[in-house]
Amino acid sequence: MTPTDKLEPRIRIIIADDHLLLRQGLQVLIETEPDMAVVGQADSGKSVVRLAIAQQPDVVVMDLSMPDGDGIEATAHIVRDCPTVRVVGLSRHSEPGYARRLFEAGAVGYVVKKTSVVELVKAIRVVFAGGIYVDSVMKPLLKDRPFGTANVRARQPGTLTDRETDVLRQIARGRSNKEIALNLKISVKTVEYHKARCSAKLHLSSRADIVKYAISQRWLEE
Repeated sequence: MTPTDKLEPRIRIIIADDHLLLRQGLQVLIETEPDMAVVGQADSGKSVVRLAIAQQPDVVVMDLSMPDGDGIEATAHIVRDCPTVRVVGLSRHSEPGYARRLFEAGAVGYVVKKTSVVELVKAIRVVFAGGIYVDSVMKPLLKDRPFGTANVRARQPGTLTDRETDVLRQIARGRSNKEIALNLKISVKTVEYHKARCSAKLHLSSRADIVKYAISQRWLEE
């Protein structure tokens, strides 16, 4: 394993579905992927919103039909309160109307449960990279009437979150992980995680690369 491999971040995922066996099965299958980790499970609309706010994952896999607030309502709350989180709908419904409603709530992916886990894994990777994903079985149904995308948060690959930018700025200024943790009131482990994500997104393999990037962004002039 090379030093760059060690910095490769895992895509942090929450699974929301009211069926325990399905959640557990999906976690086992998803975590066979070397770049993915399930950081939580939720069984209702309200619990997934609380968990997303607490964990700030990269992706939420969201069932549409759950008690205590359905997946569409939960998606709208997460998009509002956790703007960096990407939501992929996972539903037994293949009717276009369900997909449109979920995208209008702010989701960026939609996968039908009857398809393979390979499709879900692909969707997770696409939305994590900033894209929008629609299950292959849905595309013919949506061809003539595209889903609404007014609230879809498209993101360019490599875009940093505000927290990642804060961490990278301080690294460029020569501060240690401990100093950054104290300044931002986060743990050293969290600093290391954000540093790894920045390095992977921007292909920065050394502190010198980070400084060059900071100069290109004119951060050091501020």
